[in-house]
Amino acid sequence: MKRMVLMLVMISGIQAAKAQAPQQLADFQLRLQPNPASRYVEVHFVVPAGLASVELFNVLGQKIKPAMQVNTTGGETTLPMDLNGLPHGVYLVRVLYGNQSAIRRLTVQ
Repeated sequence: MKRMVLMLVMISGIQAAKAQAPQQLADFQLRLQPNPASRYVEVHFVVPAGLASVELFNVLGQKIKPAMQVNTTGGETTLPMDLNGLPHGVYLVRVLYGNQSAIRRLTVQ
């Protein structure tokens, strides 16, 4: 009985955490080109018309660059991102649109 109660509490906690976090989308058709990259990368994504935000994080979750805001007209959006001065390594690019997000891994050489 105790196991069953504990499992219900764990499941409830997981569902509550998911409800508070931004919804993770399948992809936004988000792609990074080139990847791996060295001096710049183009962030390509498809969202409806409205305000989107593009962010760059290291693998520790620390924001590396200020968020870039773009007011999309709907359809595919391409946003160049300068990588000069970044150490070689793995980073995460996140696109936010409303309460939804998509993340892709980026390797900087």
